[in-house]
Amino acid sequence: VQNNWYSHSEPLCLQYRNKKNDNNNNNNSNHEVLFGHRDGSISMIDNRSSHDALFASSPSPPAGLSSFGSATCIRPLGKNDNLVVAKGSFGSCRVFDLRRLSNDSNSNGNHHNDSNNNTTSSRYCQSMVWELPIPNSIIHPTRSIKCTGLAIDPTESIAVAPFAAADDLRGNNNVDSIRFAIWDISTGTLLRTLTTSKSSSVDNNQHTHTATGLSSAFCELSSVVTPGYKMMLSRKRNSDDAPVVTSKDSKFGLWFKTNIGNDNVPPECGGIHH
Repeated sequence: VQNNWYSHSEPLCLQYRNKKNDNNNNNNSNHEVLFGHRDGSISMIDNRSSHDALFASSPSPPAGLSSFGSATCIRPLGKNDNLVVAKGSFGSCRVFDLRRLSNDSNSNGNHHNDSNNNTTSSRYCQSMVWELPIPNSIIHPTRSIKCTGLAIDPTESIAVAPFAAADDLRGNNNVDSIRFAIWDISTGTLLRTLTTSKSSSVDNNQHTHTATGLSSAFCELSSVVTPGYKMMLSRKRNSDDAPVVTSKDSKFGLWFKTNIGNDNVPPECGGIHH
């Protein structure tokens, strides 16, 4: 392991880099490994080389947007194999350009915030292309630590990641609410958020995950994108016909596990949803 990587912040996740022209049968195709670190940076190691590891920083976000936290998931893009999307433990995501990585593992990543305009930003700081933000007003960053996973749609135009909302859809901050953030990857714009729980629309007295269980809420999003499935029920009254699962009328679907909206199971358990 390269010396400048070994002495860096603890790695929390890894992912092999995608290469456009690599053949799946080529044993040399997975020689570049991407890591997400506890300090929010990402790094890349070429396991064929003895050169130093390359790093990308985790700069401070603009005012009003959630902090990034630790880098807990990395998804390389296939259409542009120089770009990777990383999810932070506090909910937001970032797009990095691997061509701008630096072997400087000690940079604090905040040179761009220096009040001295004459300070030149290093490549380490410029490696972040843009932020995929979540406004502070709708996110609870510390609860979002238990919301993991990142998915990219088949066209690689949008990114989806779960986060813990600051309150439910009725504005009650004593009720757990897990949502998905959906961003435009090409611009970093937050397009919308989706709630994962139908419980948020019912009476609060029926919700099992109250303030006493806030720390137990979690959501694990799979990075595997599948066809979008829909359950079709029989229109016949009192019919015993089994439901039919179809993949029509949907471009793609996601799978996730959460204990929100599962009122019939203990808080530490969860159900798998599509």
